[in-house]
Amino acid sequence: MKINVIMPMLGAGVRMQNLQNTCKPLIKLENGNYMFMQALRSLRNYEINNLVLVVLREYEKQFWNLVTEIMNLTNCKRLYIKPSEQTSCPVETFRIGLDVVGGELPVMCLDCDIYADIPVFPDTKHAGVFYFKDTNPNKSFIRTHYDYVTEIAEKNPISDKAVFGAYLFDDYSKLQEALQSTSVLCYISDIMKEMLLQGALIRSRELNTVYNFGTLKELQKYGKQELQSISI
Repeated sequence: MKINVIMPMLGAGVRMQNLQNTCKPLIKLENGNYMFMQALRSLRNYEINNLVLVVLREYEKQFWNLVTEIMNLTNCKRLYIKPSEQTSCPVETFRIGLDVVGGELPVMCLDCDIYADIPVFPDTKHAGVFYFKDTNPNKSFIRTHYDYVTEIAEKNPISDKAVFGAYLFDDYSKLQEALQSTSVLCYISDIMKEMLLQGALIRSRELNTVYNFGTLKELQKYGKQELQSISI
């Protein structure tokens, strides 16, 4: 499946402060991979056309120094590194990347602090999300009917289906309708919540094994040997 990918990386990373002298996406994991590049390995089943990395301006040069490695890893056709100051919310950051890629292909919004072997949807209808079983309230959560999402909530465990940070938007017009709504959109899950309200069909797929590096506690769960097994 050919997609465009946006990776928003403008968060302050306060939960990782003083761990390493860099921004959160550039933290090196125990297996030697940069955190954001480990996340990009999640998309090895996809053909990436445009890859947009929205990065903090003060770290722009460090990302440019990795261009060859990023291109070799992802085999993307075009790579864009978009520097910016911190935005007010993830949706605002996502818009920066969306202005670059447009709507010719499905768009994947991928968090920089996760890893899983993400499968390809045969047909997402208008959008798709991936989930795993968890009730940690720092995630977003979905309820489903069969594999269709009926409800999505941020930081509220309405079920044990925690959303993995990879949001696939297959219908650009539905995505734009949601973004142009009068609702307050802060998290990427809020976009899908608005799409549901507007009648969009969003499908879900369960992931059996996921890695979350979003907090220091989550990061420290994984030993060096375990991380080395996913370093491909």
